[in-house]
Amino acid sequence: MLSGGYEDAIEQTNAYFPDEKEAIEKYFDMVRDVFQRTAAIDVRTMSFSPNFIDEDFVTLDAVLDQLTGNRSLKSLLSLYSMCYGVKPCELSFANHSRISFSLYESVARVEKGGDAFIEAFRDRLQQYDVDILCNAEIVECRDIVESCVNRFVLNTGEEVVAERCILTIHPDEIMKI
Repeated sequence: MLSGGYEDAIEQTNAYFPDEKEAIEKYFDMVRDVFQRTAAIDVRTMSFSPNFIDEDFVTLDAVLDQLTGNRSLKSLLSLYSMCYGVKPCELSFANHSRISFSLYESVARVEKGGDAFIEAFRDRLQQYDVDILCNAEIVECRDIVESCVNRFVLNTGEEVVAERCILTIHPDEIMKI
């Protein structure tokens, strides 16, 4: 979308929409302000209780509607919501700002994408005698003693026994098991 840093993102957006400079400046000021007022962003000021701000209770759509009627500009300014998969009408402006600010500052990619992380984990974990199973589903838990599962039955029919297990799964899938 926009590259070269936060200030360059503002300049590029102004170049695309020269008649919307006031709305653009206000939007980017608001994004930066929310980001800076979020305690959890700075580990030196982080607390365990969230510091809700007014922008936590207004949607990205509502803010953009207040700033401009230009649909193309609103689409551009809400584009990063596709990165985290939430519609602008369902997302607070605060959360959009917390995520987008860093993306405006810099977007970097890892060569080979997510596969690079998988390869690195596999290479490292092989040194520790760790088995990694992908594309396998647990269909049953057996030999449960004191809330501890001792055997897992996979969709392949294979049974897995492990002293320790790390299971990554979507929370909605837990109840199916």
